[in-house]
Amino acid sequence: MTEKDSLHSIAASFGTAAAPYEVAARDTADHLASSLGISAAELLALNPGLPDRLTAAQAGDTLTVALGVTAQSIAVANPDWPVVADVPVTLGTLPVQLGAGQSLGQLAHAHQADPTALLDHLRDATPLLRAGATVPLPGFVHAGMSVDDTAAVFYVRLGLTQPSEVPLADWYQQAIDRLGGNPARPLPATLKVPDAYQSTATITWTTLPGDTVLDVAAYAALIQNVVPGTPFAEWMEAVRTANEPVDPEGVRLPADAAAVVLPNDTLRSLQDRLLRPADRFDTYAAAADALVPLVTVEVPGAVGTTASGLTLLTLAQRYGLGLADLAERMAFDTGVLAAQPERQLTVPDVPAMAVDELIAAMHDGPAVATVSGQVARIALGGLRLPAPVRVDGEYQATGPMTGGYQLIGQQVTGPPPPPAGSEDPVVTITVDQAQPADWLTFADSAVHDGVIRLDAAEADNAVISISAADLRDKYPATGLVPVIESPLAALPLSHEIGARHTVTQVIPWQTTTTVRLPTAPSGPPSLWPLPNDLIARAGSDRSGSEFLLEQTTPQTGADARYTELGCYAWATLVSFTVRRVPGLAGTVEVFRANTADRQRIAQLLEYLRSIPEKPATGAFPPAPPGERPLLTLLWQLPPSPGISPGLTSTPLVADRTFIVQTNLSTETHSGPTAARSSTAGQHFAAISDCERFLTLLWECSVVGGGGYWMQYRGEVPDSIFDQDGLARLSLLVQLSSQCGAAPDRHLFAFTNVAVVGDGVDPASVALAARAVNPPELRPVASVDPGQVGFSARFANPLADDTPQGRLRRLYGLLGFQLDPTTDFCGSVEGRAVSPSRRTIPTNSGSWWRARLPKRSGT
Repeated sequence: MTEKDSLHSIAASFGTAAAPYEVAARDTADHLASSLGISAAELLALNPGLPDRLTAAQAGDTLTVALGVTAQSIAVANPDWPVVADVPVTLGTLPVQLGAGQSLGQLAHAHQADPTALLDHLRDATPLLRAGATVPLPGFVHAGMSVDDTAAVFYVRLGLTQPSEVPLADWYQQAIDRLGGNPARPLPATLKVPDAYQSTATITWTTLPGDTVLDVAAYAALIQNVVPGTPFAEWMEAVRTANEPVDPEGVRLPADAAAVVLPNDTLRSLQDRLLRPADRFDTYAAAADALVPLVTVEVPGAVGTTASGLTLLTLAQRYGLGLADLAERMAFDTGVLAAQPERQLTVPDVPAMAVDELIAAMHDGPAVATVSGQVARIALGGLRLPAPVRVDGEYQATGPMTGGYQLIGQQVTGPPPPPAGSEDPVVTITVDQAQPADWLTFADSAVHDGVIRLDAAEADNAVISISAADLRDKYPATGLVPVIESPLAALPLSHEIGARHTVTQVIPWQTTTTVRLPTAPSGPPSLWPLPNDLIARAGSDRSGSEFLLEQTTPQTGADARYTELGCYAWATLVSFTVRRVPGLAGTVEVFRANTADRQRIAQLLEYLRSIPEKPATGAFPPAPPGERPLLTLLWQLPPSPGISPGLTSTPLVADRTFIVQTNLSTETHSGPTAARSSTAGQHFAAISDCERFLTLLWECSVVGGGGYWMQYRGEVPDSIFDQDGLARLSLLVQLSSQCGAAPDRHLFAFTNVAVVGDGVDPASVALAARAVNPPELRPVASVDPGQVGFSARFANPLADDTPQGRLRRLYGLLGFQLDPTTDFCGSVEGRAVSPSRRTIPTNSGSWWRARLPKRSGT
């Protein structure tokens, strides 16, 4: 890896292959990619014109498809590869969710995009502008009209009034239609307009782009019928004052003038209303706080920036992208991937490679040592074959089982160490070609930093010299004395491995509120409901272990590793039904939560010790000092363009959002035990008084609803209610101890959701929870039904450099042969068993050996 490398350059350094594909009826690129075992993005990266070729092809036609390494496949195979900090990354046209109070200028700056290109891209986008929002127009000047005419025209065009609401506008509209013969749109350049109300005399009015007859009628009605003390009279006076003295460039609007965004307005329609050229209008539009929050828009030419500690996966999550999607966008960016001398980048599914390049790659670095070591291990690793026996002039494999190293001459008999003083080579082995073989060559070699390096010059043979000093220093003992820690025994039917609980469901969370998490969110937040088996780990109170939420990339294959998410917290999500109260804005009647959610609320209150007279159902540990619940109210918006499905929340006025018990003649009961009398105590709670708010919600659920109302103040849309006035609200409850800087990772009986602040793409990333401190282990089968196995444990001699330790290392295999029994035949010698670390820690001082022999019945 060098600073000049990019994902594309790495992929391009490998060859491609052509594969024939027979087209089926209604074939698609997705189907073709699936049949080849690759993603559609990878396939299209190598075959950009493939969709058109598939469309033009007939069933039965054969297409040639290019296969090779892509930037996407490299990124997916290396999700945890670190990136260099503070490097720009090409993101292209990036989908971005708008935040509350964000302007188009801020959006462009945040993503290093060209503001003009952004506004051009969004000129006709809808929904984008927030109806009722204002666009300040400082320094606005319009030329070509008088001061009073300008005041009237822009009183209408700024949205300060609607033309139909202007007094007398309907009479002027009828008069203009009569005088002009019902002119159609677009209007002619001039129109005849009455010079006064009820007058038959006319004046000529020059129309403006986009005008309707009603617009012109409203202009005339305002100009000719000014009523002192009305909003228009005050506006006209402000315009006159702003133009003293007269500006030769045109008529100035007051410094605080602003355009009102009308329903269904786009940037283009607003620009047309203001009669501004694009460059001048864009200055106003870019700075205005007039965007619909939570809408997803496209930012063309977006550029991201890496940060310290990010990997390819977390960089993708930072911008809400899948790993393959990020790779496609940044494929040509150089200097992003961090150099890792101690690691190798995995390049999966290389379809073709020149032989010379493959050999060179194998001989570069530790690869050659790995290959030679594997070959030697096969030969010396207990491979035993029947020795050849000459019968009637031909060799037959009927002799005794003999080690492979003996059959190929890899082991020879050597002399014992000579006495001290002799340094000449004691053994010299020369290997050369007994028969001509062009494919076999010899080369000089040397070991550098533990790696075998081959010199370029070829040699006639290979010479191995062993000196007297070598024999004295490395000679093993002559009698093997293995250290047996566990004798030969039947293999246990099962062994324990760490358990993970997969978390598969996800609820996108669209929010403009501050998400409470241990660290700052790096992407769009989401809610992940926990599976029942994980919820059950808390029992009736709290789990004995802490649980970490980890992610992996299944596309990486069997070698995919799990890493803990950087930003998450355990929480509780409960839902309840409300019904709108007619005639009272922001007021709803609260109905019960379902049985499971009611129980979760009760358990929360037990943990917080908020209902002292309620009998405890669990044995919750004492809450830490300062523990408090944190509440967020969420709702589901109906499907609409630009809004993702899921739950939504916006800021509420905490002290004006409350639940109140309205029927004070009702007593609340929880089973046989009475709670508090509803005529005593506090029957009101703002959402900021979290424990009391939860208590009233629980009481409402116990009595079955009715008599409890909730009032909210904030931007909660009416569209969440159905035709019967019903809506489903959700309450997210987080504990301060679980979303602080040092979060408690235990699960409680009421925990049922994870709040994730990393931009996890569920299409490419899988989540799972793992228990730690202590870990949770589960048994898995070591032996399949109907099979048998054996195991033994010996002391590990790797650190023992005595003669006996050297001998144990040379003879570290365990041979075996099954004796015949009443039900089973005996066996020939089996392949020797080598040491394994599968069930013991890597720093163990033992060698474990196990084998499942094949069974054959009599």
